[in-house]
Amino acid sequence: MQHTHPELHTSGDFIDPAPTAATQRDIGHVASHIPIDAPAPQDRHTVKPSPERIFNPETSLVSLELFSRRKVLFVALDDFPVSDTSGHTYQIPPEAKVFNDRNKRFEDIFAGTPTSLLVDQRQLERGTDIYKQVHDIARYFLVYDRRGQQVCQELSIEASDLDSLEPSQAIKLIGHLMHSLTRYETSAITLPEYTHSHHARADDMGTVSMLRNGLDAKTKGMIEPLGVCRNFANTAATVFASLKHFNPRLSNVYTHTAVGYGGSIYGNITKVTEPLSSHAWVDFFAVDQQGNLAITTVDPTWVKTDEGSLKGFDLTYLRLGTHLRNLAVQERVNYASSKARNLERLSKYYMTRIKGLTARLAKQYPSTDGRLHLKNVDDNDPMLQAAMYRSVDYIATATKFGGGAFDSRFVDQSVKQYVLHAAKSPDFMFSPVEYEAVMTVLRGMIESTPPNSDKHASLEKILVAVSSRNVNHRRSHLYRYLEKNEGAP
Repeated sequence: MQHTHPELHTSGDFIDPAPTAATQRDIGHVASHIPIDAPAPQDRHTVKPSPERIFNPETSLVSLELFSRRKVLFVALDDFPVSDTSGHTYQIPPEAKVFNDRNKRFEDIFAGTPTSLLVDQRQLERGTDIYKQVHDIARYFLVYDRRGQQVCQELSIEASDLDSLEPSQAIKLIGHLMHSLTRYETSAITLPEYTHSHHARADDMGTVSMLRNGLDAKTKGMIEPLGVCRNFANTAATVFASLKHFNPRLSNVYTHTAVGYGGSIYGNITKVTEPLSSHAWVDFFAVDQQGNLAITTVDPTWVKTDEGSLKGFDLTYLRLGTHLRNLAVQERVNYASSKARNLERLSKYYMTRIKGLTARLAKQYPSTDGRLHLKNVDDNDPMLQAAMYRSVDYIATATKFGGGAFDSRFVDQSVKQYVLHAAKSPDFMFSPVEYEAVMTVLRGMIESTPPNSDKHASLEKILVAVSSRNVNHRRSHLYRYLEKNEGAP
């Protein structure tokens, strides 16, 4: 169903597509539950580590200068830095405590709920060497399991390489283990309203039990469903800790569980008919001698394979806004001397993807004037959904991260139109930061419109409608939690 606003008389309900060769490689057909603007599979295939992949801004999605002039690179998994061969161990810089805070937030959200992470911790406290047990499962998988033998071929490794894997290989092995040995327990999330007290069977089990559950199954369908996203995130983190325990090449790589909400999960805006949901995943950080950080995000719950290659696992591009909004609420992160430069890089990242989506939409919905007219686009088109979310996410992230340095210079007309289109639709609901972003754009458009014009009145009606639609949303337990926790994305 098309959503139009008959009182909005404006020639701005179109977008000039500006395709570039660079945008096309970031957009490809992926698994149905992965956003349409995911990096194209053929450009994110397995690559062997190379010395050039050591904190190289040129290969990052975004390279920022944060904290006390440290480089913070958000990188695709294939571009994750190789190991440091010096033998030294470098800790995450103290001023980057935000990443430990994210881990704490994950624990706070599930406070009072037994989790598989607590089971692992208690076993370690009792002296059970779960790291060796998990390590033994990984080795058995690679040596004796047909699925593991195929993983060796895909990653170009031997089973004997388990204790000398490069970081990206170790992380990909975790993805294959999670895909091969786990299966989501849908029945554990059927409660109609989000609550912190719902309990999954896997909350009483540790990583060893989670992995053994699928070890004897010959196919994915034969694995007994066990666990939800928080259990999968905890399991992936413990598997990495086990691999790191035996592999010195992983000594400068750290992992944290993270949690996000609303559009940051799927890359589209939440429907009114859907509850505001949360999702857990895992972040990996590499640290160099200067305290620079390279960050990648993987999703052990969504991971799939296509002809042996991982799909839906590396989601750094999708969760970037969540990262940056977490950083934005920390003191002494984005120094004034670097703000404008960082915003330019951030803007380039988002606009590259938004323009790429616009180019594809314009091709699919051609017009006589060569422009993209949103009124002619099916509101259920995944590319439009992705473009609207990317635009809202861009405003939400840039306003949080850039503060006063973010102004109209960074807001393309296409971004405004995508945000306005999302606001006009009665089908969409917004998380707290998404709501703020939409209202920011609407207020800006109202201020720049003649007060007595039909367009001004129509924009005001849209603003009131968005606020009204979010009333029921704000009554939910999760929404209230997010409002109380400044910066929660």
